[in-house]
Amino acid sequence: MQKIMQYFIPLIIALLFISNAKGEFAEGVHYEKLEPPLKEVNDSSKLEIVELFWYGCPHCFEFEPYLKRWVNQNDKKVNLTQVPAVFSKNWIPHAKAFYSAQNVGYFDTLHENLFKAIHVDRKKVYTKSKLIKFASDIGIPRNEFEKSFSSFKTDLQVKKAMAITKSSGIRGVPAIIVGGEYASSPRMAGSYKKLIEVIDYLAKKNIKNNPNRKSKL
Repeated sequence: MQKIMQYFIPLIIALLFISNAKGEFAEGVHYEKLEPPLKEVNDSSKLEIVELFWYGCPHCFEFEPYLKRWVNQNDKKVNLTQVPAVFSKNWIPHAKAFYSAQNVGYFDTLHENLFKAIHVDRKKVYTKSKLIKFASDIGIPRNEFEKSFSSFKTDLQVKKAMAITKSSGIRGVPAIIVGGEYASSPRMAGSYKKLIEVIDYLAKKNIKNNPNRKSKL
């Protein structure tokens, strides 16, 4: 048995390498199929790409430009929906900040600046009070942001983000869900660059399996 395994293991590795070299990726290795599929977060005729992330995650910060570049190249065909993952109560303030900034029309002002503050400037912006002060410091109207932070609407949005985090079955961030059917991550893909290749592969696979979808990659 040991000799047989010694023969087959290199063969399996070689086959995986050849498959990957051709642009093919293996289910259970480079991505997972979601059962049941995740419902679309936002209704759109385009293919939905969902990113679950956390502002405190260095890998999310590093992956951001890779994902944005790919989405910009395919903006007529795909729709990116970013969802602040919530694995514990300590992640809730960042989720509230994310939706509060959206609700008051200052998302672009907050998003990149908060990532940069935490991972470049090493600022500890994790609590409600510090997030409100930070938002004010970068030009977001304090009263509007603070009111939205504690609003019923924002609470509902955060609860939805928590439900998506749980139902997706992801175990870490960043995580990408393509068309509600497939999930992958830098850990599964092997690198940020490889993850983009996996996303592209899965997007084409999803569209091929859904011929009624108007967008084509």
